[in-house]
Amino acid sequence: EGGNPNLQPYTTKNFDMSVEWYPERGGSYGLGFFHKKLESFIARGSSPETVVIGGVPRVFDVRRPVNTDGGTINGVEFQFHVPFDSFTGGFMSYFGINGSFTYVDAELDAVVPERGTPISLRGTSERSGNLVVYFERERFGARVAANYRSDYLFQEAEDVDRFDEFTEGRTIVDMNVDYIIMENMKIRFSANNLTEERRSRYWDTPTQWFSDERDNGREYVLEFRYASD
Repeated sequence: EGGNPNLQPYTTKNFDMSVEWYPERGGSYGLGFFHKKLESFIARGSSPETVVIGGVPRVFDVRRPVNTDGGTINGVEFQFHVPFDSFTGGFMSYFGINGSFTYVDAELDAVVPERGTPISLRGTSERSGNLVVYFERERFGARVAANYRSDYLFQEAEDVDRFDEFTEGRTIVDMNVDYIIMENMKIRFSANNLTEERRSRYWDTPTQWFSDERDNGREYVLEFRYASD
């Protein structure tokens, strides 16, 4: 393993466009498009290098970060917010729903130096979205959120003897409940990963070999917040 003092940071040129609509009865809807141009993308590469040890030159396969060609990222995103009080009355008027969905198409010109195969963008899911149902009334509020993302690259293979490693997509459901005791005092209860989704990874081979799995279970958090003047 080695560093690279000549490594250049990667840069992006971004273009965004969005259209939004705010109905008279309340709520909002939005549709956005984005285009990103990446340059000097950073990847992991390996190459044979001569290292002198005890006065004797030896050849080692050294892995280090390297700059490669960039690429483009195109995407579209839809967002909405619908408060039920805009078209219902009674108890249901305290409810509402909002959410978003994003589609990303990443095409990189960069390749893994040792393998000559295209590089995917780490941590980027092709599809992602969330849906939130909420209840708000005076001092009390509650939200249930479902957050989804499709499979994404965790680590690209660095040589011909390995395979790309992906994290499997999943949907995580969270909840939080808030109560305002007084103007500057609030209590919150949160429950994360209610459905106990596991984080799984696999090697990208014809049989999708299992890599590893982590079970974080549910998480409960109780917060008390106080703000002084």
